[in-house]
Amino acid sequence: MARKKQQRGVFLFMSDFTIRVAQVSNLETPLIVESLDEIPYELNGDDTAELLRNAVKGKEGKYLMGACGVAFCSQFLHKLKLENKYRSITADAFPEILKERFNVNVEENSVAVISGETGQDYNPETDTSKDILFCGALTSSFRERQSLLVSANIFPVRLELGIIGSIGSILSYANQIENKDPFLFIDIDSHKTQVLILKEGQVEVAHAIQHGFNAMLPHLQRSLKFHDESSTKEALYSGSLSNTEESQTLALEKIVKELKSYTGFYEVQTGRTINHVYFNGLSQRMDWIAQHLAEKLYLQLMAVDFSKWLPAQKISCDQSIKLENLHSSWLTLFSLMSNVIEKTPDVSIPKESK
Repeated sequence: MARKKQQRGVFLFMSDFTIRVAQVSNLETPLIVESLDEIPYELNGDDTAELLRNAVKGKEGKYLMGACGVAFCSQFLHKLKLENKYRSITADAFPEILKERFNVNVEENSVAVISGETGQDYNPETDTSKDILFCGALTSSFRERQSLLVSANIFPVRLELGIIGSIGSILSYANQIENKDPFLFIDIDSHKTQVLILKEGQVEVAHAIQHGFNAMLPHLQRSLKFHDESSTKEALYSGSLSNTEESQTLALEKIVKELKSYTGFYEVQTGRTINHVYFNGLSQRMDWIAQHLAEKLYLQLMAVDFSKWLPAQKISCDQSIKLENLHSSWLTLFSLMSNVIEKTPDVSIPKESK
């Protein structure tokens, strides 16, 4: 009997400032990563479809199967404790809770409801979890990214929020290295900073600070005398501020203040100490942000040993890929691959009305 020919595929992670690409031998296990590439870019500032076509090296006129993790400014992650008046809620109550508690309109957003205990889709009738997570983003954001991928000759077999897979993967890694202490998980985008406190497979705290990269730009532009916002943004995203202590403090002082408040309150309330922080999605060029925040918070950066974690996920890499040189932020892309084996909840995208 003839063996089914394996189809090459691609995994991508796309944020506001970078595209990361992994070429794989197939989209089924065991996964073999043939190459990794990172492309700095600014969405809408470049011909993104052309960048993608060149990055995935697909054949002209043919679609390449791909799984894509995305990061949107419109994305959200909220935690709800199922106690008091929410103790016996049904799925029908979710839209009203999202609107009243978190100002999320389900008619405009694609939403997944995740069990805080299992990390899988929450079922009110069978799940015993005491916490649930609401995550999602504007439906229009998903549709635009889906169209972009198709225009680049990539058929997206899976499209998900990168942060969700990252949370599961960093918790998996913490368990692998037997880290039982709580740690910070920070994700910064153009408009906000998502702050989580994670411990032993659970999301203990979830907050969003309404302060992101865009809010840093006016202070930096005035203080460092950049000509315009565009050049300021280029300096911020390119890493050229990494050797300027003054600019780092100006850019990050508000986030430092808020993070100290959150961590201090948690430690007082629980009696537990936070010693580590993991930064999600930041490229190596922006590592100065992680270094500065960790120093000001008196925390150690949680670094991922991919040579230890990847084999446990049944993922192997070509010998040309030096795992010891990979920045920990590549975890987001690799988490997409681990989800081929154990899938995270899909954020459903409603079909277009006819």
